[in-house]
Amino acid sequence: MRARSLNTGFGLDARPIPNLFVFSTSDQIVAPAFTRKLEQSEGIKGSFAHLECVVSGSLPLSIQWYKNEKRIQTDDKHKCTFFENVAFLEISNLDSKDSGSYACIAKNKAGSAQCSGTLFPVHNYGFSTFPEPPCIIEPPESIDVLPGSKVHFSALVSGTPPLTIKWFQNQKEILSSADCLVTKDNASTSLDLFFVKTSDSGDYVCEVHNDVGSVSCQATLFVKGFSPELLPLPSVGSHVVSVI
Repeated sequence: MRARSLNTGFGLDARPIPNLFVFSTSDQIVAPAFTRKLEQSEGIKGSFAHLECVVSGSLPLSIQWYKNEKRIQTDDKHKCTFFENVAFLEISNLDSKDSGSYACIAKNKAGSAQCSGTLFPVHNYGFSTFPEPPCIIEPPESIDVLPGSKVHFSALVSGTPPLTIKWFQNQKEILSSADCLVTKDNASTSLDLFFVKTSDSGDYVCEVHNDVGSVSCQATLFVKGFSPELLPLPSVGSHVVSVI
């Protein structure tokens, strides 16, 4: 007997269907793209420059900074951070050597993207001839938060530049890291703490110095937590059941 193909009713012979793989769009890796790019900027010599740009794309993202095509490494002069899709580069004690073209490159498994801008350190001719000591115009505010929160302290300052601004907790200087971000210029400064813990509670001090004086201010952070000794006792009349 001769085998015959089975008619499906649609004019097609029935044949085995190859394996079909369906990929969800949520599994696709999105290449980096800059939604806010670097721009041309100026910075006062002896002060700070703060460059930032916003990048989108699938995590993890690798962020690298370059000046005149030479990679910038984090050191005492350069602070590179990346948080909530914002890439930051802070340059302290600006001088003429810091002039040039700066580029930020973002990479992930799907590709890379780049944006660039120019920085021009300039002399400051807009201040009074007589040097003025630093002054706190608006101090940071104390705050109570829950564990895991992000905390933002900020202060407005004045005085003849260059101004040296530092943040402290328990007499220890706070530097930008994976846990926090310190920003500053000749008019303001801020401290951002990421995912705070109860151990981060305490007084945070901002100190400002220049050649003719110094000033400081502080704010208190209280991270609310639960201590076993503070748990409420069972109310009168409650029943305790033991299972043996």
